[in-house]
Amino acid sequence: MSLRRISVGIFRLGLVLTISPLVVVGQDNYILLRSFYDPGPSTNSLWLGSSAAIEGSIAVVGAPGTHAFLVEFGNIGGAAVFDLNTGRRLKWLEPTSWIEPNAGAGRSVSISGQRIAVGAPGYFTSARGSVYLYDSSITNASPIARIDGRDGSQFGTAVALSGDRMVVGAPSLGRGYASLVDLSLSDGDPRFQSVIDNPDPTNYYGFGSSVSMSGGLAAIAAYRCCDLTSAAWIYDLGSDSPTRPMATLKTPGAGGLGYFFPKVAISGQLVVMGVPGKAFVFDLRSVTATNPILTLTNPIPSDNSYAWSVAISGTRIVVGAGESEVGGYVYDLTSPTASNPIRRLYRPGPNSDSGFGQSVAIYDSTILVGAPRDASSQRPGGAYVYGVQPTLHFRVGAPGKASISWSPGTPGFVLEAADQLGSGRWSGTIFTNGVTIDATNGQGFYRLRLQ
Repeated sequence: MSLRRISVGIFRLGLVLTISPLVVVGQDNYILLRSFYDPGPSTNSLWLGSSAAIEGSIAVVGAPGTHAFLVEFGNIGGAAVFDLNTGRRLKWLEPTSWIEPNAGAGRSVSISGQRIAVGAPGYFTSARGSVYLYDSSITNASPIARIDGRDGSQFGTAVALSGDRMVVGAPSLGRGYASLVDLSLSDGDPRFQSVIDNPDPTNYYGFGSSVSMSGGLAAIAAYRCCDLTSAAWIYDLGSDSPTRPMATLKTPGAGGLGYFFPKVAISGQLVVMGVPGKAFVFDLRSVTATNPILTLTNPIPSDNSYAWSVAISGTRIVVGAGESEVGGYVYDLTSPTASNPIRRLYRPGPNSDSGFGQSVAIYDSTILVGAPRDASSQRPGGAYVYGVQPTLHFRVGAPGKASISWSPGTPGFVLEAADQLGSGRWSGTIFTNGVTIDATNGQGFYRLRLQ
């Protein structure tokens, strides 16, 4: 039996290496995977990247049609849905029922399973606000339901989905409130399950300006007007008292400054809360859960936009900075130096006023960063997807057989084969991760490339 000469490589880097029984190519290095600019044909699709959500291979990016400091009258906004594997825009989600000329749909977005939620807080007229629900499995981009808030509440400023529950923030009525919505009913019609009132309206404002969910837990943030500290309340939505907080987390320093409300994100039992210049990490499993286990400080002290946005998935945290060349900082809580970023995500284009990092989202190790003022297309806005460059593995198995695999499963990478190197030699056949190949007779070349 003669051995087969097999070569593998990462096409993006131009590497093709002859390998031995176990060879690893690549390293834990974030690379730019996708750039999204054009959300759709609608004239409402302005400021793409104002909000971001990601799950699996699907990204949802909000384009509210209005900007906090530049009003585009007449635009109701919407959100674009992208396929991370192919980079294609799958659909443009725009409210079909006109509410008001500046609804701001896409100011917040969330995704869980097949459900997508798009918040439309209605900033400039009645400010009643609504949330539109969509089913991503349906080709039709029309909403399957609409949930309205109270006049003046800006209902939909923040929204979070998890399974059959949804939490919606309404920070502008009184001192703010949030609504828990039940999506489990067999008729498919969402129902208000309960209202979550501001637990400390005397001291805290803007309750519901930022919300996040993980499983049956919800985190809802607010800021304190007098000493500029911020707080987030944690709720167990599956308990007998879903509107009573199980924990109150307070930042031990200055927080929300007027338009800069605190940002909160939760993953499992870990919570991260961002305030200007700092981000605080809490562990709900700790006996001192109300004290942060880690403080992330601004690596560029002159940048006042650090922690403009935050996101967490497992033990990885992304802190956005919407007014800096570095739009995102990636942290790994398992690192021996967890307070230091493992990666800095630099603004891809030359536009210094792109707002890169105003919104961030993370799923496993894949990161989505919004840049709502990006000028790379005719209409302002953009979003960028980063992922860990996969490590390619080759292992000898049964006699005459071998396997090729890669990790992590960063969206968009595929494995191709060729009998020899050269233009037009690649078969175009896509192999699955962990494919078994013959390791005898002749030679073969395999490449991992980004679609």
